[in-house]
Amino acid sequence: MRRIYEKRLRRSASDARHLDATRTLVDFLYSVQGDTLAMITIDGGTNGYEMFLSGADASRITFWMKMFSRPPG
Repeated sequence: MRRIYEKRLRRSASDARHLDATRTLVDFLYSVQGDTLAMITIDGGTNGYEMFLSGADASRITFWMKMFSRPPG
């Protein structure tokens, strides 16, 4: 997963919101390197969706993948 988002960082346009969120995600993935993570998706219907990462047991959210969130408004 980290490699995918590292590639996205290199290919990202100058969209600061997504660039910063992706950089934060890559930093987080380095910090948990070797751990098994679960991806949690909450479908908001027409309001988009939210994505989170948690430990393998999915008992606690450890990272909010903000680049997938719709901006308010």
